[in-house]
Amino acid sequence: MRHAKPLIVWTCLGLVGAGFAVWGFPRAFPFVPERWEVTKQEAVAIALERMNDLGPPVEEPYVVAQLGSNDLLERRLHLALAAGADHERLRRSTLGQALLFWRVVVYAPGALPEEWTYMARVGLGGELLDLRLRLAPEEKGRRVEPAAARLRADAFLAEQGFDLARFREPEVRAAQLQVRTDTTLRYVERDLALGEEVPYGIEVGFGGERLTGFQFRYDDPQRARLEAAIQPAILRNTLSILAVFVVLPAVGVLFVRRYHAGEVGVKRGVQIMAAVWGASLLLVLATARTAAQGGQLGPLTRLQNTWIWAALMGLLFFLSLSLVCLLAWSVGESLCRERRGAKLAAFDALFRRDWANATIVRSALVGTAAGLALAGGAVARGLATSRWGHWPVLSHHLGPWWPSASWPGVALLLSAFVFVLYGELVGRLTLVPLLTRPLGIVAGGAVATLLSTLFLFGSPALPLFSQGWGLATTALATAALVALFLAYDLLGVLIASLVAQVLLGSLPLLLAADRSLQLQG
Repeated sequence: MRHAKPLIVWTCLGLVGAGFAVWGFPRAFPFVPERWEVTKQEAVAIALERMNDLGPPVEEPYVVAQLGSNDLLERRLHLALAAGADHERLRRSTLGQALLFWRVVVYAPGALPEEWTYMARVGLGGELLDLRLRLAPEEKGRRVEPAAARLRADAFLAEQGFDLARFREPEVRAAQLQVRTDTTLRYVERDLALGEEVPYGIEVGFGGERLTGFQFRYDDPQRARLEAAIQPAILRNTLSILAVFVVLPAVGVLFVRRYHAGEVGVKRGVQIMAAVWGASLLLVLATARTAAQGGQLGPLTRLQNTWIWAALMGLLFFLSLSLVCLLAWSVGESLCRERRGAKLAAFDALFRRDWANATIVRSALVGTAAGLALAGGAVARGLATSRWGHWPVLSHHLGPWWPSASWPGVALLLSAFVFVLYGELVGRLTLVPLLTRPLGIVAGGAVATLLSTLFLFGSPALPLFSQGWGLATTALATAALVALFLAYDLLGVLIASLVAQVLLGSLPLLLAADRSLQLQG
């Protein structure tokens, strides 16, 4: 009974954390889609059907569909909320609906990355935000007269389901190219949720006399200030990626010293490396087509760019990350077995397949409950920072890769597995014993928390635009993982981190209206 009481407390804490995460998630993200009804496959079908309104279909097309976002617009809406704007009005406006969308791009065989034929953006509720045909700059055409352009644009928008009464009189603009004149008609909405200083609406385009479709557009006079505000968060993400190549030689030096002293082995480290790299390759294969969108590696076709990107990520970044996991396990295991061997008992039992062992069962229960509690804590911190006008960023929370996979739930698991193992083996198994030995538990744990917060992936926290608040909330999550490792063991902290990451990532899918997305969650 004495051993059962802590487990009962952990179970209750985990249930409370899970319930709070589900309840608080849509409140922490004020612009989470109210009705996410369209999957990736459905968005592609909608886009391909509507593209026929602009021209003939592409034979043997190369189609790329990815979940897109507009983080600048999301930050703009956050500032409007902090200034007292009506939440429901912003949420239901065209701006609120344009935050997240499926971007569908169609390429002809052999086309370069910038030579797409059709592009569409489909809202998560099924509404069409953009529908565009690309004309090559050298394609000739006569200029369309403004009156004729207005009539054709009105008719086209009406056919696409737009109510013209919601728009003001369109502004007609012309752009002179070398061989033709392009014309655009800007339809600004009458009811502007952010006031007259931020006009937005639909822009219909003509390439010469040919109708090239429409796109949603908004002009923000504060764009430069917003871009400057989100730069620190982007730089920190980039730093975490580059840190892999700094951690590799640093841990490598420790490994070489202990290996020559006969203090480390490599068998289990190689097994861990193989598992991480295998999961990484599956993740790359599942996401390469969409992750490579927007990049260009010389005069290569769009299809070739996909495979080159996959090769670079699989053989350069993820192989390096997997090698770090091997070295971190070997060094961390050696450090722990000197003074804290019990912290590896459950992990050893896992590899021996002794899954009915009481130690592994206790670690699994504590880790699962702690992960649920960590997820609830992350949402609680997001709600707390929103009180000061710093809401979590939905576009960053969904991540750059896994939501665009055909099976987002599987891709989320692969992504969480890879980055959690990297973060915990380096941040907890290696850094904590390495620093607590000379500095003591409190000081060593604090330094390990700081280094992990600044340079490593994996701490369960909701992303914020504010770099100061973002680092603070991430540090709290990292400190909780360090404390859990010191109090329990490696397997418990691995499971806790994995459960927290997967739960937080899957909540948008669980709250979707579409049943298949709920199943993925």
